[in-house]
Amino acid sequence: MEIGICRAYDMEVEAERLVFDHCHAHGWVRGPVYVPCNNRLTRIEAGLGPDLPEWQRPALAAHLMKCPECREPPG
Repeated sequence: MEIGICRAYDMEVEAERLVFDHCHAHGWVRGPVYVPCNNRLTRIEAGLGPDLPEWQRPALAAHLMKCPECREPPG
């Protein structure tokens, strides 16, 4: 079994379970993430949640901000 790194949580996962996450607003590739993490990120970007445990929020927020255009202040 080949191992890869989920860039949302910096954790080892089976490489075949990684997908490339990207910012849906700007198109920037943020890196490979574990499929369940990608599903959470997609729901967050769509404004649908998910209801996350407190410990998961900082990692996912930091991952979303890997898009340089999302980091820019509005205006």
